[in-house]
Amino acid sequence: MITEVNPRKFNIILVTNVLYGMRNFLVFHMLFCLAVFMILVLFANSFLGNLFLMIYGNFILSMVLHEFGHLIPYLLFTKCRQFFIIKSSLFELSIVTKEISRLQNIIIAFSGPAICLFVGVAVIKANLLIGLVYCFHIVNYYPTLQDGENILKNIIRSRKKHESI
Repeated sequence: MITEVNPRKFNIILVTNVLYGMRNFLVFHMLFCLAVFMILVLFANSFLGNLFLMIYGNFILSMVLHEFGHLIPYLLFTKCRQFFIIKSSLFELSIVTKEISRLQNIIIAFSGPAICLFVGVAVIKANLLIGLVYCFHIVNYYPTLQDGENILKNIIRSRKKHESI
């Protein structure tokens, strides 16, 4: 599902529109999480069900936080004047933006996993498992994944531009 959002300013209506664009992803994973939780509680024990609910629920929450981590600097750079598109499917969640500068693109790509890492480090003392779920977003900096690829492409493009001058 593709949802186009026109931000006028960053407020609760914008957040609601973004979450509405993510609805397919969120509804599927919430229903899946509840189904597995009920199966574990009924056939195994409540500890396994609660553990699964805690890990999977925080993983989905961390993915939403990751996308908002990209969205906030984008809105700051564009001063809430450019459209963006939310792509949501059962296993993918992404925000597609208009053309921006290379440095802004690097900052935006860097900020999604960074916010999750920040939350993970802050939470890790209280609950190791939840902290590790959020810290797992560091793998997004790997160049074969979307954020790492965006960072690497923009760094290479800016170096080529400076070398040709």
